[in-house]
Amino acid sequence: MQRLRAELEQAARYDAPVVLQGESGTGKELAARALHDLGPRAHRPFVAFNCASVVDALFESELFGHEAGAFTGASTAEAGLFRTADGGTLFLDEVGDMSLGHQAKVLRVLETMSVRPVGATRQHRVDVRVVAATHWDLRHAVAAGRFRMDLYFRLNGLQVQLPPLRDRGDDIQLLADHFLAQVTQRYGLDVHGFAPCAVAALADNPWPGNARELRRAVERAAMMTREPVIRADDLGAGSTPLYRRRSDQHGSAGPAPAPRSVGSSALALAPAQAAPSQTLAAAEARHVARVLETAAGNRTRAAKVLGVSRRTLYRLLDRHGLA
Repeated sequence: MQRLRAELEQAARYDAPVVLQGESGTGKELAARALHDLGPRAHRPFVAFNCASVVDALFESELFGHEAGAFTGASTAEAGLFRTADGGTLFLDEVGDMSLGHQAKVLRVLETMSVRPVGATRQHRVDVRVVAATHWDLRHAVAAGRFRMDLYFRLNGLQVQLPPLRDRGDDIQLLADHFLAQVTQRYGLDVHGFAPCAVAALADNPWPGNARELRRAVERAAMMTREPVIRADDLGAGSTPLYRRRSDQHGSAGPAPAPRSVGSSALALAPAQAAPSQTLAAAEARHVARVLETAAGNRTRAAKVLGVSRRTLYRLLDRHGLA
């Protein structure tokens, strides 16, 4: 993220178009706003448009404007977003979802820097910096014939890649703490943090929805928990528990057979009782060791009893010197 910040600061100095590439929920609009706020157009408008959210019939009207009476329902003239952003930045989100016909019309505007509203006979000059964003790989879309090569080269003056949340390490915990502080303040909740099992669940989840999914998960857990801290079960409330998603995503070899020395009561293991002076870390280590011993060393079985993935179990074993 520090490299990303440096790239955005560098790109903001210039007026070249930028393509922000990243999965949904990685913060592409935040990055676009940073490019605008750090650049020479910061005092001018920042206008965002989601290319995938507007029906085809209104696409041209939204971007290029229309004259009064140009179509049914057009009772007044509208300038369109290109003219609204004049002098500033126009952010075209999900640009890879534009139809080929709309791509051709956007390309013409970028080449001439002039727009003609629907129903108008004259063109209007515009001065905008275009920042585009997409979760698609536009090079592959060009090769597949779904995106115009000329528009790709017109937009792709500079390219910035936004990393997915699963590659950001401890940022997951930092963001979770930030979102928790926001939701507790907003609703006056008495929730103070995350239990170790919840921290492990957060780290182990693949977060296909990235920061947006993380925010919603934390908000839901904070509102649903009955404890002073969020637990792993709270994060999975109303859906598949987070700590199961990554292992499920990569497939499963099926439930591990129970060791011969372990009865069915092993699945109902209660957490080890901790002495009043015992630290939380020591209690966690004791409980993990007890579960592993009861499972006769079968780590797959132990992970299932603990309700975590094998990867999280290995992390716990390393953390507590039990490996």
